[in-house]
Amino acid sequence: MTANDANRRFDRFLQAHLSQASKSLLHKLLRKKRIKLNGARAHGNEITSEGDKVTLYLSQETYDSFSQKEHKTLVDWGTIDIVYEDDNILLVNKQAGLLTHSDSSEPQDTLQERVAYYLQSYQAAPCNRLDRNTSGLVVFGKNVPALQSLNAAFAERCVEKIYLALVHGRLEDKGELKGYLQRDSEAMRSHISDKEEGQFVHTEYEACKTSDEFSLLRVKIHTGRSHQIRAQFAALGHPLVGDVKYGGKAISGKRGQFLHCLSLNFLDLSAPLSYLSQKELKTHIPEEFKFIGGL
Repeated sequence: MTANDANRRFDRFLQAHLSQASKSLLHKLLRKKRIKLNGARAHGNEITSEGDKVTLYLSQETYDSFSQKEHKTLVDWGTIDIVYEDDNILLVNKQAGLLTHSDSSEPQDTLQERVAYYLQSYQAAPCNRLDRNTSGLVVFGKNVPALQSLNAAFAERCVEKIYLALVHGRLEDKGELKGYLQRDSEAMRSHISDKEEGQFVHTEYEACKTSDEFSLLRVKIHTGRSHQIRAQFAALGHPLVGDVKYGGKAISGKRGQFLHCLSLNFLDLSAPLSYLSQKELKTHIPEEFKFIGGL
């Protein structure tokens, strides 16, 4: 299970991935131990975590029938910026302001909808998620074996993720940030604590360019938690530019938080994606990162 699937009730995770099975049927399968979470019986009210293992004791035919998407009319919401594509995966550079996938039951412009229109199929699914105002690389698996390989790679931290972050203040040299991420669901934000409560987070950074007002950082995350980078740099006293939720200042006419997923380095992938092992895929630096403070 990837970070994209974490922090959800297990039954809601199942409903999203087995959309053609009724809620009552899914709970029946849980009771009969035909669906297990981390090798043990599950009830459906568990909260999922990155790295969780889901086991389905279903025939391939049954799984295929449960996981089929309802027929929907494909809509041309707009173009996508393709970085890399082959028969198994599609790597897209998401623009800031665009949701990765829908947060509404109503038709909505999202990266997933744009990819579905491009491929003329809803079979492809994103294996990592970026916040609406975070730009950069999102990888889609185009078939079930590719999705399984990618999801396992993200869960086992076999994909190295590099971001660019523009923060307030002068932050020089290199640094390493560790702590525990605690989520405030009412405020829809997180904070960092030294207490061993919440999710452990680990981030490295290196300054690329600095001025008295701003610093452009290359950021490597070892743990892929929601809002990890935003919360850790806010706790350090250097919130991301434009990230008002975490104490950053908005820049008139510009994007929200200045955070961009620059590259994905596939360390060790299983078949059918083993050919991507040790391959790094990168995208360009957004122009808006360059306009502030002579950076």
